[in-house]
Amino acid sequence: QANSNSEVRITVIYGGKNPELRPKVWDWLKGLPSVEILYRRHLHAKCYLNEQVALVTSMNLYDYSEINNDEMGIKVSAKDERDLYGKIREDVRRIAANSEVRQAAKPKPAPAGRTRPATQPAPSKPAATSGIPKVGFCIRDKEAIPANPLKPYCERCFRSWNRYKDPEYEEKHCHICGKGNDSTMVKPLCLPCYRKHKDDFEFAL
Repeated sequence: QANSNSEVRITVIYGGKNPELRPKVWDWLKGLPSVEILYRRHLHAKCYLNEQVALVTSMNLYDYSEINNDEMGIKVSAKDERDLYGKIREDVRRIAANSEVRQAAKPKPAPAGRTRPATQPAPSKPAATSGIPKVGFCIRDKEAIPANPLKPYCERCFRSWNRYKDPEYEEKHCHICGKGNDSTMVKPLCLPCYRKHKDDFEFAL
């Protein structure tokens, strides 16, 4: 949306069970001009809207949907379909009004009494991180597989999933700990595992 000074204001509303964005996604969003970031847990709609047009579609805004999925959507003109466009815009405003404003996670402060003197360099990080799990679980049948959130299925279950390629189809287990969780291809970790290992792996989102 543009104001009287011709400055473009952008509002991004996202949903899902995990409200924490990956640092590089957060940094990219905050690099946009005049952006407001909102979160609504049960949001599943995909709508892209400005003053002239609304696009309501099944497509997620990332490469996987464009390359791998058959998607559909409708384009609604504010000029030619005023009533329908107005209803879409009011729905977007309602969702925004009931969403939570998100801020970047603040770094945890150092424990009291453990602050290093300014002249003392921090020890270098070891080359190998022993806390990164090597073995994970298939999110459908819990078979042990290499830990890789980009490939959270065993071969057999992947062949089954690959017939429909729904990145948001809910499965049964966390890919890292194996515990019960509504995991998906793009969000294969439970929230505690994601928070613990979000900087250890690459993720689809």
